[in-house]
Amino acid sequence: MKKVSLALFLSIGALAGAAYAQDRPPVNTVVESTDPDAVAQVEQHARDAQDAAASSEMTPAPHKPHHRRMHKPMSKPDTGASAPAGNS
Repeated sequence: MKKVSLALFLSIGALAGAAYAQDRPPVNTVVESTDPDAVAQVEQHARDAQDAAASSEMTPAPHKPHHRRMHKPMSKPDTGASAPAGNS
């Protein structure tokens, strides 16, 4: 009995979720409009975006300084005093 009620509950939940998803419009939809004011607003926004992109291409990017090392450089291994100093 528990398995049947669980299966029934899950199937009803899946159907409710599908119905809810069909009722809502997708987030990235293309909306067609014949309103001249809305069209003019979108075109102006597109022009502003293109101008901003063009002006950012013309200006050079600021120089980023190199990061300093976080650690001290490794010390060279000590050759020790046992090494001969000359060729004698």
